[in-house]
Amino acid sequence: VMGNRFAGEQALVQMIGVHAAVIQYKLQNGHLPDNIEQLSLGRIAIDPFTGRQFSYLKHENEKYEIKSEGPWDSGDWKRSPSGKRIPISVPVQFYVLDRSLH
Repeated sequence: VMGNRFAGEQALVQMIGVHAAVIQYKLQNGHLPDNIEQLSLGRIAIDPFTGRQFSYLKHENEKYEIKSEGPWDSGDWKRSPSGKRIPISVPVQFYVLDRSLH
């Protein structure tokens, strides 16, 4: 089993890759993709903690969120494990959408 720290870093790198693909899609199509499947990213879109696809949530005003379920909470010296996952997310908003900039 992959260590939580390495998997967390891997998840962040992959989520940045998904974010880049969302930006490219937005610039090419004029709107956000409805789901990650539209991006055809293969393994990059797979959460290393679960082996399932990252969560992609569209919000209003061109906002979206890419989320990993994250590692299981293993507790620390002050508290016991909660038995829940600690999600990792990348919230994003497009601030510059002018197609003439590229």
